[in-house]
Amino acid sequence: MIVPGMVGIIGGVSAASGGGVVSDVVAGVASYVNNGGITPVNPSHQAGDKLIAFYFLTQSKKTVSVAGAGWAAVTTLTTALTNRNIIAVSWLDCAGSSEANPVFSVASPALNETAMAIVIRVRGAVTGAPSFGAVDFSSNATVLPFVTGHSVGVGGIILAVGNRNDDCSAVSTLAGATAGVTWNELAELSTTAGADGSGAIDYAINASGSSYNPGTGASVTFTGGSASHSIAVYMSAEAA
Repeated sequence: MIVPGMVGIIGGVSAASGGGVVSDVVAGVASYVNNGGITPVNPSHQAGDKLIAFYFLTQSKKTVSVAGAGWAAVTTLTTALTNRNIIAVSWLDCAGSSEANPVFSVASPALNETAMAIVIRVRGAVTGAPSFGAVDFSSNATVLPFVTGHSVGVGGIILAVGNRNDDCSAVSTLAGATAGVTWNELAELSTTAGADGSGAIDYAINASGSSYNPGTGASVTFTGGSASHSIAVYMSAEAA
């Protein structure tokens, strides 16, 4: 399942690291395959926007790469669990309104290695790579824990990104994080392609007036499917 075209907007200007504020975030439409590469479609964008592309792979740990003009080399996030779950992330700072879609490929694809991909757009962020927190994981979960905090400056955006080895009917918005910002759901992903998979991307824009860290007690809950291996990570982009 996907919540396509969901948009979050915050008004005003805060004293962020660059003096601005992330003003808008939107998700494109998710793509799914039984195994192998995917080319998710970019959401609408303009010069100065940042596109962030996510490739989720379940049941396996393999080398993922990305092609497409301007897309940065993939950052791969994985766990200590053997052959379970990766999140590969690439990004692009837009020079215009018609940037190339990212083309993800995976080494030695195999059947039942479910792959999912989606691109989000962030407006008002600094150029350059997003910042990643430490990876959290569970070997048997319907509740996906985010137990390692990650800080974002005033006006920036923080994302909570998770991937699970089974499909679902719904995912809750992140709960249990430190107060001070409003968490919103940006995308839910779910597929029965291959061996099944699901994912979630939530976000908060830091309008608190000071640096924000969600702490060590947050989680999202997957409804439907069975308890299975999962991976979770916070990441952020500061305001321009």
